[in-house]
Amino acid sequence: MPFYLRSHGVEENLIALSLAMLYLGRLVFQWPVGLLSDRFDRRTVLAVLSLVVATITVLEVMPGKFGSTYLYEGQIFAGEAGTVMQVGAFLLVLLLGGALFPIYSVASSLAFDRAEGRSMVGISTALLIAYSIGSIAGPFAVMVTDSLFGESALAVCILVACVLTAVVSLYKRTTTAGPSQHVPSAAAAVPETSLEMAHVAGEQAEEQLEDAPKPA
Repeated sequence: MPFYLRSHGVEENLIALSLAMLYLGRLVFQWPVGLLSDRFDRRTVLAVLSLVVATITVLEVMPGKFGSTYLYEGQIFAGEAGTVMQVGAFLLVLLLGGALFPIYSVASSLAFDRAEGRSMVGISTALLIAYSIGSIAGPFAVMVTDSLFGESALAVCILVACVLTAVVSLYKRTTTAGPSQHVPSAAAAVPETSLEMAHVAGEQAEEQLEDAPKPA
């Protein structure tokens, strides 16, 4: 986002504000999204979040009145398209952060729901590996599609990923029964880095040692 905004002539202070709105959305929405995922089928929540992000990316790649795209167009963020459009653009970024970032946490909680006695450390490791593979594959996908979509390549890749996530989530919801009970989001460990995973693994190992039967 900073690269695209800067290339469209957006001032540094507005770029900083857009990033602040993105991560503010991540911070504010994690509680309501977590509560919803505890009360409803997490696959439905995943589909809704993915479709929200997909809708925003569609708006992003649509031809705009003031340039090539709506969301990354400099005049909108700078207020040259009007105050209402400017406020709307920043609120859209807020919603993008609030819908995009919790997807990993909800998917992780769904994986923990299906643990069925398996090691939480093992599940966390598998999630982190999948997350890392995606982090590597994502930039390559953008690079490959750049010749086709230009500056919209990132948005198109996100759009495809979100649509696939929504389709798979809804399909599995109709073909596979949900877990018998949810692991509350607040209690589920969702490490996103190797350091967090090591910390969680250490805590869980200590709990297992405390619960283990003591020798006579």
